[in-house]
Amino acid sequence: MIVFCIGDTRSGTTAIARCFRDAETFVNLGEVFYNSSDGAGHYIKRWEKTDPPSLEKFVEYLDFLRSDTEHLYWLDIKFHDLNRFDPLQRAVLGQPTMVQQIVKAGDPTVLISRANPLLAANSELQAITSGTFHVAELDNLEDTPVESSIDRFKTVTAIRTALQRNAELRAVEEHLRMHPRLLRVDYEALFDCPEAEDNRANLGAWIGVDTVSMPDLRKVSHGWPEWFDRDLAAQILQGTSGQWWVS
Repeated sequence: MIVFCIGDTRSGTTAIARCFRDAETFVNLGEVFYNSSDGAGHYIKRWEKTDPPSLEKFVEYLDFLRSDTEHLYWLDIKFHDLNRFDPLQRAVLGQPTMVQQIVKAGDPTVLISRANPLLAANSELQAITSGTFHVAELDNLEDTPVESSIDRFKTVTAIRTALQRNAELRAVEEHLRMHPRLLRVDYEALFDCPEAEDNRANLGAWIGVDTVSMPDLRKVSHGWPEWFDRDLAAQILQGTSGQWWVS
């Protein structure tokens, strides 16, 4: 069985997958298109290799995974990889070929996002600055020093990124609208609310996993960074659909 987890960067896809790490049948393939030196990039490294991107080869790969009926394979796909088989299409505003295939196949698909895209954009900027995207040790970890001065340029960059993230999310939501087995969730509903434990258990039951744990990760960022100018952000976003992001 295959489960797709689709989301933007810093949306919580890694945290969700770590919740199911103790389930015997669960196999986390991570970001299958991420060509890094770590364990990610399962599809690129073990199937596509040096060949040019090919939808046909990707479909072959999915069929290969489906042939194993004893395991549940979790595939993390980021928004920026959805156009992998559409080299002339840079944004996800038009329906990517990969999304068409995912909808047609009908495998269970989780679409996750952060409720507040501006907080997600700030998290992304902080992670890029620190070089730390996921912390796998909960204890004995020193906090990263924070910037104490307001950075208006960085604030504007975060707002621009948030607006782009929001537009891409709405586009992907529309592309997946006809998916027969789509579950739309916010990160906050799984980790930052009183019902989070129940919501994680419900997600596990939905994909067929009965062993659900807390993710063994620690947040890299919490709330608004010191450099973020909330007053400037409120002025820029005033009168837009994103004005609540800084309320």
